[in-house]
Amino acid sequence: LEKRQLEFLYPEKKDYFFLDVDQLEHVLVPGEVVGDRVNYLKEGTQVSATFYGDKTFSVELPQFLEVMIVQTESFSGDGAVVSNSTKRAVLETGGELEVPTFIEVGDMVKVDTTTNEYIQRI
Repeated sequence: LEKRQLEFLYPEKKDYFFLDVDQLEHVLVPGEVVGDRVNYLKEGTQVSATFYGDKTFSVELPQFLEVMIVQTESFSGDGAVVSNSTKRAVLETGGELEVPTFIEVGDMVKVDTTTNEYIQRI
């Protein structure tokens, strides 16, 4: 097994093109290998991939990524700020997660990719 650093380029139908940063070659990774990690892939995201020969077995994201919020649920409270209130947000990558109610469209947030949790606003 061999570990290699890849950089996400773009989706290709159900698969994904990456750049092998050491060999400067394009690598097509099957969609079933990427799985739900696609919710955090944007152009330039670096991942660690495990290969056996030319076959990709797994793709690992960095634990923390910074992504932009592109859509949020409207939140109508009673005027009182509740510190543990959350709302659903859509990331620039298409993924979704719960964020505090003060997060707005256009905000950059730090996300834990292993737990799919909001960490902080950037």
